[in-house]
Amino acid sequence: KVCSRKMNNRVISEIDDFTHYDLNISYVKHINGKVEIASGDTRLMIGDSLFVIGRPEDIQKLSEQN
Repeated sequence: KVCSRKMNNRVISEIDDFTHYDLNISYVKHINGKVEIASGDTRLMIGDSLFVIGRPEDIQKLSEQN
């Protein structure tokens, strides 16, 4: 898991470097493939981990739901 976590961070940083945006990526627990997120946000699956790219306020709402 440590290895995959390092890979996740590397991929995230590469995406950040590529887009030149602060992506506000927040980790969200992945439960049976069912996660509701606000429209307009982007889901990024890496292994069994789900990352949500979106506005901080929407991510906060999502984090409170799960």
